[in-house]
Amino acid sequence: MEEARLGNLRLVCECGENALETQLVWKGIKVRAWKCRKCGEELINPVDAQRALEIDRARKNRELTVKLRRVGKSAVITMPQVLKEIYHIKEGRKVEWNVEGEDKFSISVI
Repeated sequence: MEEARLGNLRLVCECGENALETQLVWKGIKVRAWKCRKCGEELINPVDAQRALEIDRARKNRELTVKLRRVGKSAVITMPQVLKEIYHIKEGRKVEWNVEGEDKFSISVI
């Protein structure tokens, strides 16, 4: 691990020791962080922490609503960016539609 630097500044723990850059899994999501080599105190990168909170909130709120759109002669349903991140879905992946009843279907990424 390398000593954490913010620009020309070192990240120093409250105990006085320099922190090292690392990665942690927080709320089930990989985030960048710093860890003190003396006391073990961990500090999560604030940008990654915000992203992890948004993903966690989307996981809990399973009823995401999007509008049906038209592109040419096709109807299109968009996927919220946060879902793409949660499930690591890249453009070009195929999906499978499953009709479950009148007014209900599911989509599986294959």
